[in-house]
Amino acid sequence: MLFKSGLMRVFRFLKQRRREIRPSEEEMSSARIIMSKVSTSSELDIADRAAKLKSIIEGHIHGDRES
Repeated sequence: MLFKSGLMRVFRFLKQRRREIRPSEEEMSSARIIMSKVSTSSELDIADRAAKLKSIIEGHIHGDRES
């Protein structure tokens, strides 16, 4: 019985942790918009796309939204 209650606590913790790390629908939508901005720029090579994505993400983190 003690083993079962310990196991239930572990499952509860994992379920809660899974909810905490799952992105919200708003975050997923924002990520899709960012990726579409990066992937539609055909003149950029992979390194430039990665740099642009990084700057966009940092802008979102710091509140400077790039249009």
